[in-house]
Amino acid sequence: MKKNLLLSLMLISTLVNGQTVLFSENFETGNSTFTLNTTDVNSTSSGYNSWTVNNAYSGGSGSVTCLGFPFTFTIPNTPSQPAGITGNPNSYYLHTVSDAAIASGVSNCCFLAADGICNSAERYFAAMTNDISTSGYDTVTLSFWWICEGGNNSFGEVYYSLNSGSAWTKITNPISNYNNNGSWAQQNITLPSFANQTTLRFGFRFVNQVATAANDPGFGIDEIKVTGVQNVVLPVVNFTSNIQTFCEESCVQFTDLSTNNPASWQWYFPGALPNSSTQQNPLICYTQPGSYDVTLVACNSNGCDSLTIPGFIQVNPNPPAPVLTINGDTICATFNSNYTYQWYYNVSTLIPGATNYCYIAVFPGSYHVIVTDPTGCQNSSDTVVVTGINELSQLFNSFSLVGNPFQHSITVEINHFTNHVLNLEIINAEGKLVFNKMVVPNYPHIKLKTPDLSSGVYSVQLSDGKNKAIKKAVVY
Repeated sequence: MKKNLLLSLMLISTLVNGQTVLFSENFETGNSTFTLNTTDVNSTSSGYNSWTVNNAYSGGSGSVTCLGFPFTFTIPNTPSQPAGITGNPNSYYLHTVSDAAIASGVSNCCFLAADGICNSAERYFAAMTNDISTSGYDTVTLSFWWICEGGNNSFGEVYYSLNSGSAWTKITNPISNYNNNGSWAQQNITLPSFANQTTLRFGFRFVNQVATAANDPGFGIDEIKVTGVQNVVLPVVNFTSNIQTFCEESCVQFTDLSTNNPASWQWYFPGALPNSSTQQNPLICYTQPGSYDVTLVACNSNGCDSLTIPGFIQVNPNPPAPVLTINGDTICATFNSNYTYQWYYNVSTLIPGATNYCYIAVFPGSYHVIVTDPTGCQNSSDTVVVTGINELSQLFNSFSLVGNPFQHSITVEINHFTNHVLNLEIINAEGKLVFNKMVVPNYPHIKLKTPDLSSGVYSVQLSDGKNKAIKKAVVY
């Protein structure tokens, strides 16, 4: 049993290239998809750092006062963006910025580190405003570009919500804390939790804990995309047939067992008639012995699957047609000890008990024999015609006493060979008629049993009106 490798590769390629963009934001037309500086996940909405959207990349210098003393600072330029980000090298982007920097005329990606004296630890959250529906998608990926130098206590985080932002879960794989990266990098995150959701949202948080050392740039985000691959349910091919091993010149009914609602079928039957079919359940004939493969390709709106079963069909040869020879009223067929024989009279009448390779004809007419080999395959002889059997001989041979001598009653079997009414009489040793029965032509084979009779010798007589055949029966 094997699947079609080329077909499978084609399907995989289709899936890879069949991603759907469910959400995208590059901030080039402003920000309408994220709510900035929310209080989600214990974050502050009015701290000394905040989220903003602009296209500022130039740094600068300024000062900040702590405990009454002025402290100067220098903010480096934010690195330019690489190809792959819309509007590069200096596109609009979502990022952190400090109030002190803004007061000094600097608004690129930066932050004021918490020192535990003048600036306590804070957290800042930017949450997606509207839900994303991923219903019908079994593979969902969040993609974005990011930058953050920060420090051990200053880093970015990524979250997702499955209930419109009522609760948030931090994404820790493949990255838990986004820091120590002073240049733009692309991140792709695919989690099973994203799939088949109706109220999916994403959020970004910057954590600014007390630190003795931290560096700009702060946390910057751009070119956010959420893509999905739809649930692709392909057919799973399977099939069967009413027979798999049979004789030549036979026809087979194939049945499709494929699942996932296939809408079209392509069968291949090498060595058969016909050798292909587009029917769901075709009837196929095999005329030559051999071992034959069967292939089915089933397709639905999502694609196709195929299955080939080598040697699914085994066709056995029929035995050679027996040759008949006639010697008077005796007909003999070619003998083979492995075959069984059944003789027929006048084309279609099976002759009970005529199962030897030779048969003594009782009546004039046509005869043939059918032989069966050990596999069950059959063949028929030609028909031969037997003549020259006289009427009295026919009458005598047309009935037999089954089980003679008998216990209590007599059983007579009659093969009716004539259109005349026959009369059966049984006479005891005293010449007394003890049984009488008329046999009409409507019953070509009849078996009669008399009532209980006394012990003795009886004359069983069969008459056709002109001739009478007599046989003796003994009852004990």
